[in-house]
Amino acid sequence: MAEPIYYTKMMFVQYVNREPERPMWVLTIDIPNKEIVFQEYKWIRKPPAIVGREVYEIYPGYYDYDRPFRKPAVKMKNGKTNNESVLIPDEYYEQKIITNYGYKLDDAEIQGLLPYCNALDFEPYRDIEDDWEYVVGYLDEVSRNFQGITNSHIPLIELSCDLDHDRKHKWPTEILYEYIVKKYFKNNKKCKRLNDTIE
Repeated sequence: MAEPIYYTKMMFVQYVNREPERPMWVLTIDIPNKEIVFQEYKWIRKPPAIVGREVYEIYPGYYDYDRPFRKPAVKMKNGKTNNESVLIPDEYYEQKIITNYGYKLDDAEIQGLLPYCNALDFEPYRDIEDDWEYVVGYLDEVSRNFQGITNSHIPLIELSCDLDHDRKHKWPTEILYEYIVKKYFKNNKKCKRLNDTIE
């Protein structure tokens, strides 16, 4: 049997479907620094500042749509605006951390964690995207993925964690995630979002 190659850093990232650039939360496992960190985010947009109606007329008297719109905007005044105040559409979201919880691991805890972090156990799943066999549940409206890196020849791995397989066929990502949440975050009211994901 091959010698294990352990991940040095792993992350579980959950986000609203189609918006991976704005995670709901991130769970990071950092082996060299012996820590687990959970951060939950809130994304805030500026309030609508441009308000009006959007009209598209196909030909005179016939409209494809005529609807109201509201867009966030910022007020700008510079040389490009002839030093006049104008509203510029702004899609920027401000990130706010609403939960930041860390757990420092001792040597015994690291040794207990390492068997769940062998990169060689994860490699057979690298190119599998939709393995619906043995699925007993799945995430709806949100998505979760796993990222793991080693300090060896194995490149970064990214795996979807949207599916939940039966106990006998669980992926190593599911086993690691359940181990971490149950051992370090069970009944932690600060990390309710994590506890809600585990039966």
